Amino acid sequence: MLNYMSSPLFSIIIPVYNGQNVIGRALDSIYSQVLSDDLFEIICVDDCSPTLDTFNAINNYLYQGVHPSNLKVMRHEVNKRQGGARNTGVASAHGEWMLYLDQDDFFVRGGLEIVSKELQKYAFCDIVMFDYELRTILPDRQAIANNIYAKQNMPDIVISGTDFMKKYSMPWTPWCYAYKRTFLMGNLIQFVENVRFEDVDYVMRCTLLANKMVFLPINTYCHIDSGTNTSFVRNDRNLIEDLCKISIRMKNVAYDFIPVDKDAAMAAMNHHIFHFHDLLVRYL
Repeated sequence: MLNYMSSPLFSIIIPVYNGQNVIGRALDSIYSQVLSDDLFEIICVDDCSPTLDTFNAINNYLYQGVHPSNLKVMRHEVNKRQGGARNTGVASAHGEWMLYLDQDDFFVRGGLEIVSKELQKYAFCDIVMFDYELRTILPDRQAIANNIYAKQNMPDIVISGTDFMKKYSMPWTPWCYAYKRTFLMGNLIQFVENVRFEDVDYVMRCTLLANKMVFLPINTYCHIDSGTNTSFVRNDRNLIEDLCKISIRMKNVAYDFIPVDKDAAMAAMNHHIFHFHDLLVRYL
């Protein structure tokens, strides 16, 4: 059994909303791994679900007949969307590293055991990025799986965030990264609350601010795309408006870094333009 004797090595933050039917699978994917309970903590933040079903499902969760001592659930009195829920979780976390998990996703078998070893190995980094698997649920409810990032054959070398931005493309999803908590707190990095696409500018800003980060081509996470995901919604005026808002936020992040590293800022702008066009086509 892996063990960590002081504060938890990592905290897993899970924003939940009407997730009573899926949160059990997410939690099972964590507790089924060979990890000591004192190595990590899980903080679920119920973002003001209409009923208490999700909150109660977490409070009553059992693994092998026992409610885990390192599982905590909080509940918002008002809805703040995923960004707000993640901020609440991080603010109450004690782990050295922050990991994010979406309620309908899960960690692959053995993934967290790898994560725990690598986080100790790369304790001097601000960000450790892992590979992940995407499973798309087709209309006939069959799933197709694609490994997303290893195809780029990026070397597992430590690099600055600005150099990473200049050399590689990157997913704008926080769940394939582990963030050092002192790095987030020291740079006052938070998610924008009450908005869609809250993860895009968060990942962008974190990357540009990181002194040292590393990508490890090890699959640790499974993300589920289904017909209920935002990415599958079409012709929604609110989505188009929110896409324009995130476009402005991404542009502002890039502009902030022009005095620091103009090439990295321009690379970020290119990411922004590509991301904007891709989503605009998708939602139209």
